[in-house]
Amino acid sequence: MASNVISLTLVLASGIIIKTHHRPRKTSAGYDLTHLVIGSEGTLALVTEAVLRLAPIPRNLHVGLATFKTFQEGVDVVVSLQKLGHRLEALELADGPQMTCVNVSGLAPKRLFEEVPTLFFKIAGPTVRIVQDQMAIMQELCRTHGASSVEITHRQDEMDVIWGARKCMGTALLAMKNKPTDLFLHSDCAVPISNLASLVAGTQDLIAKASAADQADWFCANVGHIGDGKTYHYTNCM
Repeated sequence: MASNVISLTLVLASGIIIKTHHRPRKTSAGYDLTHLVIGSEGTLALVTEAVLRLAPIPRNLHVGLATFKTFQEGVDVVVSLQKLGHRLEALELADGPQMTCVNVSGLAPKRLFEEVPTLFFKIAGPTVRIVQDQMAIMQELCRTHGASSVEITHRQDEMDVIWGARKCMGTALLAMKNKPTDLFLHSDCAVPISNLASLVAGTQDLIAKASAADQADWFCANVGHIGDGKTYHYTNCM
């Protein structure tokens, strides 16, 4: 998302107001204040206005999902896809417990999903031929890396169901509460895609050990953006 920010109006701690957009499109002079402030996550200045780059609505949109026996298999598909130089509209990878949350919550009521590692993706392009080529590559990579099932659709009702499951995942975790006083913990971090499966496995192991030590019934689910070279991984625990 940071690449879609064109400029900012911000206020420093001293009260000085700075606008970062009075710059040519290409320059190597001076600091890149826009992305410096974005990277500071609120510690350097207060942003009061942001100018964002508009993106065209995807054409010939298709939505799909693939299921796997292991989380690593889903990661391997994305790594192979990047090595081939392909970029899809979206790639999201959820583990089995996260898919359990979706089913238990009932927030995706028109379908019961397999409670296994699941890769959600969107494919779009300016021509039907390009989209067909992308779909063929995605299906082949999924089969090569052991996918249990692969489906791709362009029907609006089916796309809404599949992507609706991805969109509800944060809220779905709340359905796993055993009692209203249960705490919800959320964390996120960015790692190289090749390390994502190890991160998820390590997180699940830590939660299991903490649950045993505290004699508590902890529940942990993981989902991550996985399409842009580094992975923003979200761990949600109850």
